[in-house]
Amino acid sequence: MTMTDETQQSRRDPLVEHVVPLLAKAMASTQDTEELWSYLQERVEVECRRMEDDAVREALEPLGDRFPLETLARVAAAMAQQSAMGDAQVA
Repeated sequence: MTMTDETQQSRRDPLVEHVVPLLAKAMASTQDTEELWSYLQERVEVECRRMEDDAVREALEPLGDRFPLETLARVAAAMAQQSAMGDAQVA
């Protein structure tokens, strides 16, 4: 998907259409738009990480019913180490 396609898709997203007027009001009513923008970017990053963490937790729940948490942690750590080694070899 190209950047133009992503931009057009974002414009059609009802959440974007809902957020833009709220963001415009916040930006218009603040004295320090750069500070507000920085704060908003930070909050978005935190929220994205939280959603990703929630998705991982939900995916692990069925596995947690079948395997001990320590086993899952060891497998995850081994996979992360393999991935890091693969990334280091590519670089």
